[in-house]
Amino acid sequence: MADDLAAWIAAGREPVPVSINFSAAQLKDAGYLDFLSSLLEERGIDPRIVKIEITESLMLENEDAGAALCDRIHGGGMRLALDDFGTGYSSLARMAQLPMDDVKLDKSLVDEFLVEGREGLVDDVTHLVHGLGKTIVVEGVETEGQYRLARRLGCDVIEGYYFSRPVAPADLAVFAAVLAPVPASSVPAASMPAIPASASAEPALVDVPAIPASASAEPAPSPAAATDDPQTESDQSPYSA
Repeated sequence: MADDLAAWIAAGREPVPVSINFSAAQLKDAGYLDFLSSLLEERGIDPRIVKIEITESLMLENEDAGAALCDRIHGGGMRLALDDFGTGYSSLARMAQLPMDDVKLDKSLVDEFLVEGREGLVDDVTHLVHGLGKTIVVEGVETEGQYRLARRLGCDVIEGYYFSRPVAPADLAVFAAVLAPVPASSVPAASMPAIPASASAEPALVDVPAIPASASAEPAPSPAAATDDPQTESDQSPYSA
C-alpha cells in the first residue's frame, strides 16, 4: 500500500485516500502504529489520507485498548472510522465518547433498510451521527435506487459496487483519467471522499462516471474505498515486507 501510494505521488498524481482494516492482533500490538507512522514518513505520504477502520464489535471487546488506540491514531494525523456499525451493541453514549471521524453503516442494514418505505432507520442513524459531529458512510450500495435514496437522506459518503468493482493499483490512473474531464453535475456521486484540508475536515462526495470494464478485471482495492489489511492471520507479522 505505502509503495503504491509513494509511486502514485512521485508520478505527480493526486494522492488516493486509503483505509486500513485493523484486526484484533493489531489492536493489541503496541508497536504497529509506530511502524505505520514511520513507514508513511519514509515514503512521504500525508497521514491525513490514511483512515484506520475498527469494527464496532472489536471496539466493544477491547474498550480500554481501543480508546487508547483511537487517541494515538488521531495523534499521528490519521482518520478513524467505526466500521460495521449496527452489527454490535454499542451504546449511544459510548459512540459519542469515541473520537471517530466516520461511522460506517453495515451492509446488512443497507440491504434491509435502504429501501423505499423502510428507510426510517437509515434516516434516524444519519441524523444521530451528524448530531455527534461525525460523518456517515453507507457501505455496500449496489443499485441506483439505493444510491439515490442514500443521497436523499443526506448520507455523506456512499460506497459499493454501484460505482465500480475493485480495481488494481495500476488501473487507478485509468480511473483518474476518466474522472478528470467530467462535470460534477452530470454524473452519479462516488464514494471517494476528497482529501481533507485538516485532520478534522469531513470528506465530500465526488462525482465520477463508471470506471471502464477493462480497468476492473483484477480483484484489488478500489480508489473509492481502498483497503489494506496487513495482518489478518495471527501468525503474520505486520512488519514484513
